[in-house]
Amino acid sequence: MFILQLNDMRYSNVEILIPVVRAESKEDLSNLLTNEKTVCYKDNQWYKCFKKDGILEWFNAPHDFDACIINVEIADKWAEDAREQYLQKVMSVPTL
Repeated sequence: MFILQLNDMRYSNVEILIPVVRAESKEDLSNLLTNEKTVCYKDNQWYKCFKKDGILEWFNAPHDFDACIINVEIADKWAEDAREQYLQKVMSVPTL
């Protein structure tokens, strides 16, 4: 199983990626992006590139598809990645 993470355009930082949708294959996620993509349009203050009222409407298109995909097929790998992220983001902060 794979999860597609994208940036919600309403967030102030483009590097913040959130889980949007999951699928059995990367190809399914790639097809979703292709099927939801539309000619970019302006909706009030927002410039959107995915179909209005679609699942991806409020998200920016990914710059690098592979970087936005998480493979969650193996629970142990998911837990290992979470531990690594914890060590990098939390334990690397200096202690008072």
